[in-house]
Amino acid sequence: MKRFKILLFALMVTSLGLIAQTANDAITLGQYYHGGTARYMSMGGAFNALGGDFSTLSVNPAGIGIYRSNEFTFTTDLQFNNTTTGISAAGTQMNGVSLASQDRSISDTKSNFNINSMGYVGSNEVGDNGLIRVNFGMGFNRLKNYHKAYRAEALGASYSLTDSWSQFLEGSTTGAYVADQAYLMNRFDNGNGIELMSPLIEGAQVDNIKDVVETGRINEWVFSMGGNVSHTIYFGGTVGIQDISLKKEYFQTEYFLNTAHSDAFYDGKSYHRYFDNGASEQAFEALANDYFSYYSEEETSGIGLNAKFGVIVRPLDMFRFGVAIHTPTINYLSVDHYGDLTNNTAYYNENNELVDPSGSGDAPGEGYEDVTSYDYRTISPYKVHASAALILGHNLAVDAEVDMVDYSTMKIKDADGRSYEFEATNKAISEMYKIAYNARLGAELRLAPTIALRAGMAYYGSPYDDNFYSDAAGNLQDAADYVGDRFDYSAGFGFRSGDFFWDLAYIRSIQDNKTFVFDSAISPYEYYEMDLDHTYNRFMMTLGFKF
Repeated sequence: MKRFKILLFALMVTSLGLIAQTANDAITLGQYYHGGTARYMSMGGAFNALGGDFSTLSVNPAGIGIYRSNEFTFTTDLQFNNTTTGISAAGTQMNGVSLASQDRSISDTKSNFNINSMGYVGSNEVGDNGLIRVNFGMGFNRLKNYHKAYRAEALGASYSLTDSWSQFLEGSTTGAYVADQAYLMNRFDNGNGIELMSPLIEGAQVDNIKDVVETGRINEWVFSMGGNVSHTIYFGGTVGIQDISLKKEYFQTEYFLNTAHSDAFYDGKSYHRYFDNGASEQAFEALANDYFSYYSEEETSGIGLNAKFGVIVRPLDMFRFGVAIHTPTINYLSVDHYGDLTNNTAYYNENNELVDPSGSGDAPGEGYEDVTSYDYRTISPYKVHASAALILGHNLAVDAEVDMVDYSTMKIKDADGRSYEFEATNKAISEMYKIAYNARLGAELRLAPTIALRAGMAYYGSPYDDNFYSDAAGNLQDAADYVGDRFDYSAGFGFRSGDFFWDLAYIRSIQDNKTFVFDSAISPYEYYEMDLDHTYNRFMMTLGFKF
């Protein structure tokens, strides 16, 4: 059963060039982190029992009921995202040699400046007893930032991208399709269709370098309303409209390490592209540096719809308790996928003519490209939130909270909302993911009526089921683009003067992930597992006005 699960997972994560949605797409769009004002973020996002901050409208909308005046806030966010890539130490081997002993650490940094939150809250007094205030708010909070860049390498590898693409009939992935059209792959009619085959003999070594750049974000536009009942019960609801934009770029170059350029490197039938053109006995001296370059770009855009409902209870002046429920988010998505491959290897074309790209003129196989567009839907998980706050006079406030998120309930559907084409994918989602818990703790110390210091921390649990991914020794197995636990540490400063306030925050986030040099559906790809150590440094500033 264990082996079946791993195979099922592997079939769902062929992400390099495959025009089909995978379990990894579900988590990419379904896992959020908290965003909002500098005051909120400096306390680790632990503010949802305290209320009275615009950020709470995306977590516990009952926080809007705390407001007693109108407010406008504007928050900027400067991020420096560093990713260090290293070969996994989990017993990874290549040709019988442990890769863990190789120093292949590579660091890359990507910066981003954005508007993290902007919003308006209007407060209306309606009575002295019972329902005292009815408030409304609108604006947006950023829930996720996709900006990052990293490099993964497999040097002297005995596995090639052409091995991955050889699994598909008639070039049924963008990568396989452009490789076929660029004369990189061999073709063979197996009776059921044209099968693509790698031009390399088994055991031939290659250097593979993959650079990945991601940009994009999920902003949530919130339209909220709530109220204050006798300064004891606060309630609220939010309709959320998520604005989704994600762009992934893969730059992948593979060098064939064939110094002799003889039959010992290339497959005996790979000097020609067609098995029946009579050229199987020909041989030639190929290029001194055979290689191909593959570029893949995928742009995803869309909107998501959800609702949130929350309550905060204040039984005593010093205590507040909050709960909230988030409905699943239904995302309506459009994808534009582009692939381009340049072939710099010698080959025979369909006219049995030897083509050497090192010669003069453009080779027929260079620069072939393919563009594909399609639509689909995802359903993100529901969330249950609970929080508690302690307030000591006007000097100290402490908030602690926890979220429960059931990632196993995520779904992928086609553009018309049907799921039968994704039965295997959705089955993999239900088995791969689990209920995860997030926890946050924050405090604000007011040094003077106008000055406050803040600090906080947050933990976001990994969505992956440990039993599904770990072997008997507890080692992670076959987790392509695995998302690990994330830890946030934050601090900040606040200044208040009359109706104006100014807040600063610093947040440092640490998360360990995993990826693979080869995104393939067959078992050899697990030998090229890479560790990704992400460190995010953020500097935020909020300007606000009460009136």
